[in-house]
Amino acid sequence: MKKLIAFSLFAFLLLLFSACNGGNRENKGEGTSVDHSNNSASTATDTIRGNTAGNISMFGLFAQEKDWIYYLKYEDGHWNKLYRTRLDSIGNSRDLLISANIEDMSYINIFESWIYFIDEHSDFGDGGSICRVPIEGGKKEILFNAPCRYLSIVDNWIYFENVDDDQHLYRMHLDGSARQAIDIFLYDNDDVEDSIYEYRSMLNVAEDWIYCYVRVQTPDSSDTGIVRSRIDGSESELVLLTKNESVKNLIFCGEWLYYIQNGDIYRIKPSGKDEEKLSSDGNIESFNTDGNDIFYVNRNFHLFQLLANGTSREIFGESVFCVFISNDWLYYYSIGDGMNVNLCRIRTNGTEVQIID
Repeated sequence: MKKLIAFSLFAFLLLLFSACNGGNRENKGEGTSVDHSNNSASTATDTIRGNTAGNISMFGLFAQEKDWIYYLKYEDGHWNKLYRTRLDSIGNSRDLLISANIEDMSYINIFESWIYFIDEHSDFGDGGSICRVPIEGGKKEILFNAPCRYLSIVDNWIYFENVDDDQHLYRMHLDGSARQAIDIFLYDNDDVEDSIYEYRSMLNVAEDWIYCYVRVQTPDSSDTGIVRSRIDGSESELVLLTKNESVKNLIFCGEWLYYIQNGDIYRIKPSGKDEEKLSSDGNIESFNTDGNDIFYVNRNFHLFQLLANGTSREIFGESVFCVFISNDWLYYYSIGDGMNVNLCRIRTNGTEVQIID
């Protein structure tokens, strides 16, 4: 993540999210000679992930693995310190895993005995290298030294957006080998000339499908869509298309795709059927879900729970951004005096607020 200059940290993160969605289809970048042929996809029933889809949508600042939580710490204008602490030691002890030779980190994934992340540095300007370190801390290993975003590990594959290759989606093995481009269908408006394709972002991988956003800019409209494609490239489908409406924060969870449209939370089946509006707030900026509960942050930085009847219950009302769900706890970052950023947690019922770091 880039330096905080004149905006609040929350606004900065939103600007980063918007920047991560730019681009068009023409002119492939150099230095990305890879296999574009069909690739076999994992068919494992029990999906193993390096982080949840909801946490990845929150820039991967936080992850939990068994009895440990891993989190990034914001200090001196950078997200360049990675800590971990045991759940039974929160507030008492922590381990500093990474603090040197890193400008900014994002999209942490915990998989087997490694911590994977994006190392964002000024040499690239946008995106960062894919790296890993041993789970106990140690020397950084660069797996792919090119500007990348949206790192997500699913079933022994690393999925990411390759900025150098015109933001195409890729995957590679956990050691950085066998890098492969994934062809994603783009909505084609045959009725309108001069259509401009933009965005392949917020990737979600589920079974042998990959889901992402696409935008089609025409002289008269800006259409946002959700598309899905088989990882082997054999099939592509348009899941959703909206006319002149903003769609963001795509999370695949359970049997639904959740997203924000015009300040409210919706969900739709992966097939494109049964779209349902879940909230009536109209002011939602980001959210997270575990498939059972939905928690969101509005544009006033307040934290809410979305109830089954479509109404909302305020959980906490002080400078909240980026919420993460862990059993009956919510972890979140909060902006304090002097723009200090703290990782905090609160019970899902709104009690027992704790500052972790």
